[in-house]
Amino acid sequence: KVFDKKSVIILGGGIVLAVSLGWGVRTALISWISFLALSANYEIQKHLTFFKPIFLFILPLLILTFYFFIDESLVNEVSSGRVSMYTAKMTQLANNSYFTWLFGNGFGSDLIETTVWNSLKGAHNDYITFIVEGGLLFLILTLLMLLKLFLIQTNRTGRYLLISFLLTSLFSNGMIVRPIPSYLFFTAIALIGLISIHSSRGADCKCQN
Repeated sequence: KVFDKKSVIILGGGIVLAVSLGWGVRTALISWISFLALSANYEIQKHLTFFKPIFLFILPLLILTFYFFIDESLVNEVSSGRVSMYTAKMTQLANNSYFTWLFGNGFGSDLIETTVWNSLKGAHNDYITFIVEGGLLFLILTLLMLLKLFLIQTNRTGRYLLISFLLTSLFSNGMIVRPIPSYLFFTAIALIGLISIHSSRGADCKCQN
């Protein structure tokens, strides 16, 4: 092994601090933290078999606590006005016809003003943007393509990267709509897949010998 677990923790934490304090871009930070969380969850479940049922119990409890006891205005302030934007998007989508639900309202229709953001802003959630501009058909086809990529990616690291890639689109303009990060990401996914195929073929050759 090139790195032991302690080195990985130090390196991972250092990158989180560098991205958050030095760069300050939410998209990169969400991607990296979610990747670390998935990797840590895998390691924990290997050693603590009781962790998964506890996690499945705690997660709904946290969601219910957040929903009933956390003030919406506070959440809106912390999220930089995203709650107001998502509420406005629900109103916008409610006015859609059957046709626009299916095929969208066209490029640029996602840009609106809210009570918090006085200038034209997008949804800050790519999945909402895809529904508004491209419709449900576009969103479904995009997700099916990414699901296919997830299923053919047998490497655990590659799958975790794909999940973190998708999570960046939940609270911001994610990597999926940023050309250069997307090029680098899909190149990395392809390389991970090729390495996995090469490793599995090498293991098969050893078994045959």
